[in-house]
This record gives sequence, C-alpha cells and structure tokens, in this order.
Amino acid sequence: MSPTGTISAISCAPEFMDIFAVDTGGNVWTVDFQPGDTGFQGWWSVAGGKTKTGFFPSVSRSLNKLDVFTIGTENRAYTAAWGPGFNGFHEWRPTDVTLVFPAGTSISAIS
Repeated sequence: MSPTGTISAISCAPEFMDIFAVDTGGNVWTVDFQPGDTGFQGWWSVAGGKTKTGFFPSVSRSLNKLDVFTIGTENRAYTAAWGPGFNGFHEWRPTDVTLVFPAGTSISAIS
C-alpha cells in the first residue's frame, strides 16, 4: 500500500487506534493498534471502497464503533461502519442516493 493524500486517525476506545489512508488508485485502507500489540497491524481494505477526493474523515459515535465518510467516484457521499462482532468494515453505503455533489467537494464529520 502506497499512501497518498490525507491520513486520518481515530480512537474508538482507550488504547485503541485506527489509521486510514488512500492509495494512488483511490482505495481506502486501514491499520490498527490494540492493547497487547507491539506495533500497528494491517493494512486492510475498508470494504473495497474508492474515494474521489482522497479525504475521508472518521468518527467514533460511541464506544467501539467507527464510521468513515468520503465522496465516492460518482460524487455521492458514502459511509462505512465498523463495530464489535463485525468481520471488517460493512459495505460502503450512500448517505443519500439522490444527492450528487459538485466535483472537488470535501466532507467532514463530527461526533
């Protein structure tokens, strides 16, 4: 994985950290750190998603839950989620199938 563009990091619980990056093909990847690890583990694809902007904020809306957001290749806003019991991130889903954003639009998230 060769990262390009913005890298973001988030913690969903004490001593846990996830880092997200985009490769040169627009694919979104994550690596994580958990208690007991001697370093970061991964890189894993985030639900096979691609971003058009290279920027994807992440939030932890509650303990042990992660949500990431991006503007996809069709200029729509997408989200993918992870939580306890998930085997990786759930698939990317549009936040609203009717909204198409102008090229170059960025997205932000707050929790």
